[in-house]
Amino acid sequence: MNPPNGKWLLVCPADNPDSAREYVGAAPFQAALQVATGIGAAHTWDTQRQKLYVRGGTEPTKPSKDLVLVYPSGNAAERHPDNNHPDYAPSHPAEAAPLVKLSPDIRVSSHFSLSEFRAKSNAYDGVRVHPKLVELLERIRSAAGCPIRITSGYRPPAYNRSVGGVESSNHKDGTAADIYADNLTTAQLHSVCSKVLGNTGGLGFYPVQQFCHVDVGPYARWQG
Repeated sequence: MNPPNGKWLLVCPADNPDSAREYVGAAPFQAALQVATGIGAAHTWDTQRQKLYVRGGTEPTKPSKDLVLVYPSGNAAERHPDNNHPDYAPSHPAEAAPLVKLSPDIRVSSHFSLSEFRAKSNAYDGVRVHPKLVELLERIRSAAGCPIRITSGYRPPAYNRSVGGVESSNHKDGTAADIYADNLTTAQLHSVCSKVLGNTGGLGFYPVQQFCHVDVGPYARWQG
């Protein structure tokens, strides 16, 4: 059926008239119809009201896994296009978390947000946070029985150098975090982290600076 040479409205989804788009003449109508059929959407037209209704499928379109990183919370962060840019170069590319966009901020787990891991500099709009690190921090929080605060998470190369980090730092990979606990001494938190990590990951004890370093890299133990 061809529409008259008048104005038509494309309404998508069909149950939301506020989303109507106006089309003039038959050519735009046919183009809209081709889009509807091309994506497999159910569609109907109303010649009396001069409206083409397009309804989406029952399942929402899921973003490609290549475009997002899904965290333990189930929320997904959009991957950043500068993943391979020198400004964000990781220490260990094979083990590093993908670079994702900081905005919009999301919950990466029940108790942690993406922004908590960002470098303390407005020069960067990307962050690396490995889902395994998030899972580790949740396990530590559960064992500690109190909130865990992140003093340093992801560090881009230049930022890592500015704070005295080693060149091979796991912070550059998004696999490490320096933390303290609201209701525990640094020694008590270190004991909790040691039990949670067991014979896995990295654990650094910094009693003077009052924080513990934890990471999901190879086994390592030290005191700073």
